[in-house]
Order: sequence, then structure tokens, then C-alpha cells
Amino acid sequence: MLTLHLGLAEAYFALEKADKAIEMLEKDIEQNDRDKLRDKLEEIRERLKPVTILGREYDVAATYELDLSQAEITDEILTEIIPEKKSLRI
Repeated sequence: MLTLHLGLAEAYFALEKADKAIEMLEKDIEQNDRDKLRDKLEEIRERLKPVTILGREYDVAATYELDLSQAEITDEILTEIIPEKKSLRI
């Protein structure tokens, strides 16, 4: 049952229904007091927090692309951020 609930939480999150995932996990935690459910709930909440890229804050759930063409990012900076990236094309 635990695996099913964790999978449902992931599915809700993937469908951009984080509120439903949180609601379900909170209810399950109250009823079952399961550490894995609590951990999954915390993970989803963390993934919803905004991130800062080059001094600008972005909502992870609502940001699908970033225009960095004016950001003056060099290959060296990009390699530090994403080591597997070989070059920057603008």
C-alpha cells in the first residue's frame, strides 16, 4: 500500500497537481505515521521552492524554458554548472 501511495503522489506531482499530492500524503501520514510518506511529502515541497539562476528567482513548477541569451554566460561558467555540457550555443 505504501508503494501505491508514493506512486500516486509522484503521479499527481507530474500532472502539476502538487496540492493533491501533498493533501494525500498528509492524510496518509496522519493515519499511518510512515517515515517514507513524510520524506516524500518533504521532497515534493522542496521541489516546489523557487530556484535562483543568475540572480533571478524562478518558480520551478511554472518555468519551462529560460532565455539566457543576454546573460553573458561563458563556456567555463556553463561547465561549472553543468559539467556534462560541452559548449554554449546562443
